[in-house]
Amino acid sequence: MELTLLAGHALPKDSILSIRAGGVRRQAVVANGGTIAFPQGLMGDGTLQIDVLRPVGATYMVMKPGESQYKVIFPCGEIEVECAGNCAASSCVEPEQLPPSSVGLLGVEEYLEKYELLQFVQALLHAVIKERPTQVFQYMARHVGSGYSDGEKRAPRRAKVIGSRPLPESTIELSLLAQRGLAQDSIISVRAGAVRRQAAAGNGYSIRFPKISPDENPIKFDWLKLECSSNLILESSSGRYKLQFCGKEAKANVNMSCELEIKAKQFSAEPVRTYEDLPLQQLE
Repeated sequence: MELTLLAGHALPKDSILSIRAGGVRRQAVVANGGTIAFPQGLMGDGTLQIDVLRPVGATYMVMKPGESQYKVIFPCGEIEVECAGNCAASSCVEPEQLPPSSVGLLGVEEYLEKYELLQFVQALLHAVIKERPTQVFQYMARHVGSGYSDGEKRAPRRAKVIGSRPLPESTIELSLLAQRGLAQDSIISVRAGAVRRQAAAGNGYSIRFPKISPDENPIKFDWLKLECSSNLILESSSGRYKLQFCGKEAKANVNMSCELEIKAKQFSAEPVRTYEDLPLQQLE
């Protein structure tokens, strides 16, 4: 199934249209329009849940070789996440301490490749250019420490569940371990390359991605809030629809609407589901 945003009326240009069909959710920036593709056979009762989300803040997470836990810092809040599965930045082990006399035994190129230094530094510079912090060296040092300062206590990792299914190959999973400063109804949207997934910050969700290549590092995190929402009941597999939104402030959202075109089409892609996992901790 393909869903095309034809027009948005009174929708904020920086807002994100989030559409859920069955167990799969897809997103698109309202200003960019475009087409969203869903796997076939997800419709169930033929209802689409469509949310309009407003950005509160954004930041980047630079994946580091040998690291599986990160702290992601927004302007007014922070979260801690655990990375599991087959991701480009976790393929190598943490470099062991080499005696100074042995460093010269390795060629420079071989040394850099062994510890994936060039990939990490390139991703770090990419994040610097995107965010342009004023305290640039403090910013870079924070990412070198995976978001943590020296000696900072980390949130406990997720407990392994006996009998749980292993992650599919070429898949990574980001699990929210803890948060501070975010409202319980906040939404965390994560983008790696062209793939975007989201989870409610207050419910301890896990988010699954296809394998992340070095070119897709760093990963972008958006902190969002729900502006308004509506449900669309499809009368047929294809057609054009106009959807009126409603929200907490009815007067502010009375004119918000969008026009959509939906076309049925066969897709072989398997759905990547966002599912509830463990409750989220509040950091002290």
